[in-house]
Amino acid sequence: MTNARVAKQTRAKAAALRAEQARLDARRRGMQITAAIAAVLVAVLSVGVLVLYLQDEQKREEAAVTPTRLTDGQIQIGKASAPVTIRIYEDFYCPLCGEFERTNSEQINGWIKDGTAKVQYHTLAIMDHASPDEYSTRSAGAGAAVWDTTNSTVWRKFHDKLFEKEIQPKEGYAGLTDQQLIDYAIEAGAKADQIKPTITDRKFGTWVEKVTDQSSKDKVTGTPTVLVNGKKLTSWSAADLKKMVDQAKSEKSKG
Repeated sequence: MTNARVAKQTRAKAAALRAEQARLDARRRGMQITAAIAAVLVAVLSVGVLVLYLQDEQKREEAAVTPTRLTDGQIQIGKASAPVTIRIYEDFYCPLCGEFERTNSEQINGWIKDGTAKVQYHTLAIMDHASPDEYSTRSAGAGAAVWDTTNSTVWRKFHDKLFEKEIQPKEGYAGLTDQQLIDYAIEAGAKADQIKPTITDRKFGTWVEKVTDQSSKDKVTGTPTVLVNGKKLTSWSAADLKKMVDQAKSEKSKG
């Protein structure tokens, strides 16, 4: 083979290698461009999702009609100067909440009347999954409606009524109808023309959802959750609750 022929073959191989390298470089650049475009698209989509989320949150805020006369965003009964604050997270559909209320409502009412304690009620809707008719949300919304259109005495009567053993529905079964909620509200002292539309139109449904969401942020994992001056009650017995209230009152007087 002549030197010229060898040189020609060498040049051809070199040209082929350069062409292959150029092809690989072009492919690499194409992949880099594709990756960059994908990253931009992901960023744009992320921003879009965030915007939609914020818009949805804003709509929820605007739609959340809030009951009047709330304290720290919650229903509070009792003198503001009371030395003991009892905070109760409960669900009208929760059987354990019913047991707690039936066991303790009499002494809680006594503490409210004599100025020993004020009570903040966080009526939640965490048990709709167990109810065939969203009773947790409907009953909490009805409670908010009673609070908004009446006074603390009427609300307390309505609240206690829904927790009566013969009235509170059993878990897994349908709850009271809207009409029954309206009837019990009127029985407690609400005016029919005021209470009926607020319950049937679910006026406070979004507010109930917000309160329930907030309870999760407050690290409430179940109902009932009861706090006495910030300390968690671990037993539903009347004796244990009284002991905590007496202790809290004593500590407050010393402090």
